Amino acid sequence: MFDAIEHKYLKAMSLIITNASETDGEASAPTDDVIEAYTLKYEYAEDGTCYMDTTGGEGPPLPCSKENALSQAKQMIRTLAVFNESLPGLPDGRTIVIKLKYHDVTPDDYEPTYFKSSTAEAYSS
Repeated sequence: MFDAIEHKYLKAMSLIITNASETDGEASAPTDDVIEAYTLKYEYAEDGTCYMDTTGGEGPPLPCSKENALSQAKQMIRTLAVFNESLPGLPDGRTIVIKLKYHDVTPDDYEPTYFKSSTAEAYSS
């Protein structure tokens, strides 16, 4: 994902909990089966600096450094771990999907390491 940020391709990253099932690696649920979604948006200043919006527009964006990204990920994991202790597991039939959206300048065949393209129409918007 850092590669997509370095090339100024990444527009948004979403973590989606859905009723989707996976068939041969392709998500197959319609978008109305989304239960929860969390999105980080990325913007690039004219000087090339990347900023990520982690507050839904209600606070200042953070610079997209590896240190900030790792700090945000650690904070999110800690929060989820504490929160998870009070919740039951995901019910059967739920899937977690990570969706990456790119800016128009991104080459059509670009995919960062560990990700693959999905042709599922449910995740095309």
